[in-house]
Amino acid sequence: MVKKKRVKKSVKKRSNLKVKPKKVENKIKRKLNIIIKNIIVFLVLFLSSIVLYTASSSEVYDNLFLLLSMIFGFILIAFLIVLLMLIFLKWTRK
Repeated sequence: MVKKKRVKKSVKKRSNLKVKPKKVENKIKRKLNIIIKNIIVFLVLFLSSIVLYTASSSEVYDNLFLLLSMIFGFILIAFLIVLLMLIFLKWTRK
């Protein structure tokens, strides 16, 4: 049986391309900015739902705004915990 000749593919080396490692500090800084923006948004939502809770006169709206303020408050606390963790991570990397 005769073997078929195959054309060999030439492989180009990537020695000319230098891969720069991404800095961890830039990632942490970007994440901090995102978390701070989320904290501000949920703080505004939390405070507005508390104001609407105190200003509402109907029992249905009272329950709705109380529930919304509790949900936004828990989310706000979660983002604050993540913010503290990232600050601690940034502090320990130095």
